[in-house]
Amino acid sequence: MYKTIRVTPVLVILGPTASGKTKLAAAIAKRISGEIISADSRQVYRELNIGTGKDYSDYVVEGKLIPYHLIDCVNPDELFTVSDFIREYDQARTRIEKQCKRTILCGGTGSYIVAALNGLTYDGIPPNTHLRNQFTHLTKEELYTYFTAMPRTAVHETADCTTAKRVLRAIEIADYLNTNKSFKPAEARQTPSHIIGLSLNTDVRNARIEKRLTSRLQHGLLDEGERICTRYGYTVMHRMGLEYKFMALHLSGTLTYAEFYEQLLTAIKQFAKRQMTYFRKMQRDGMDIHWIDAELTLQDQCKAIMNYIT
Repeated sequence: MYKTIRVTPVLVILGPTASGKTKLAAAIAKRISGEIISADSRQVYRELNIGTGKDYSDYVVEGKLIPYHLIDCVNPDELFTVSDFIREYDQARTRIEKQCKRTILCGGTGSYIVAALNGLTYDGIPPNTHLRNQFTHLTKEELYTYFTAMPRTAVHETADCTTAKRVLRAIEIADYLNTNKSFKPAEARQTPSHIIGLSLNTDVRNARIEKRLTSRLQHGLLDEGERICTRYGYTVMHRMGLEYKFMALHLSGTLTYAEFYEQLLTAIKQFAKRQMTYFRKMQRDGMDIHWIDAELTLQDQCKAIMNYIT
């Protein structure tokens, strides 16, 4: 049962990695007296700072810190599910609106955004520890192959398969649905919202990704990886995906530095492409996303949003 929240349109700012979402969300928050709830499945973890792009300075606008939520919530070795996100999101939104401020949901994790706006259809399906232990060693590609070969269920049409963890959850749900035919999905909730998407030409997006990765490496990304690995081990690093997965492979001697860099760069570009695929799917499923050009100046982006929401 979801808590009743005052009906105030949520402003959603989404886009692929390196599109400038956070800085834009903070600039808009300053204009409309808002606070930001992060919709990023990795920024909820403490200590994963450089690799997940926690650019805290982006939340400072004209010398004022814009309040943010759902960043640095749990340790890397703790589990944080979409259900956890929904619980924390509802609590944060309630606190924000009690102050008569505007909620801005900002991030690139599409499944978090969909869950925040529509609720969790399969929230009642419990974790399957046996299945997770059985498949935990498989890659995302291997998990996806298994998932697509399973008897078709409703989750095959809606699953977010952008990471190994999410594909594994989709397998878990499909397995449950196939063995519990009487299961009734939770009723969807409809949250009033204005959804803004940041759109980037693929070549420009890839150039930004490469520039950002180079900058993060220069500012201590590998040092961060070593600290995480020392404290939590390779398994946790692998589970966090992208930067942390490939740092684990490099630090363990599996990849040379050159191999690490090239494979990670390719993986981030592919991830951004999958993000856009998921956002387009959100549109096909009925969500109205108003796209604006991420290459516009910040001032022009803000103007475009203000014209759309007022």
